[in-house]
Amino acid sequence: MNQPWENPSQQPSPGGYGQPGQHQWAGQTAAGQGQLVVDIKAHPLAFIYRFWSPVITLNGQRFPGRWGPNALALPPGHHQLGIHIPYFLPPEIGRAGATVPVEADRQVHLEYRAPLVAFMQGALGAAPQKWPGLVLSYVFVGLAILLVPVMTIVVILADMSAR
Repeated sequence: MNQPWENPSQQPSPGGYGQPGQHQWAGQTAAGQGQLVVDIKAHPLAFIYRFWSPVITLNGQRFPGRWGPNALALPPGHHQLGIHIPYFLPPEIGRAGATVPVEADRQVHLEYRAPLVAFMQGALGAAPQKWPGLVLSYVFVGLAILLVPVMTIVVILADMSAR
């Protein structure tokens, strides 16, 4: 599979998500432009997020994103970047944002990590980012694993006392 910056013909066009031609997907970087590369990740425990494509908001315009590296050619300057994952309840999860300075003929690399708990914010910044909600998820999994033997013992004891 090609990376987004290797073959611009396979990268979705941002048309329909703002003014046509204002932003170009990388691989089409014009002289004097910079490049923003955002690596969007989800933890394996949050596998359900993979059913939805992430949404990238750049200077108020929404662009379709994809899991993995997303590259966008931008003019030099400061740009408002936002990322979230569409969902059903709540309708958006993992919202994270940052102001990104882009310089001409340079790349800016950022990493976004989706949260493991739907009501938490995502993490966006220089790699590596921490997984939001990882400790809470491990606590939930640990309690679930602990609950099975405890409930088994309770049922056995209740059965023995009923005799």
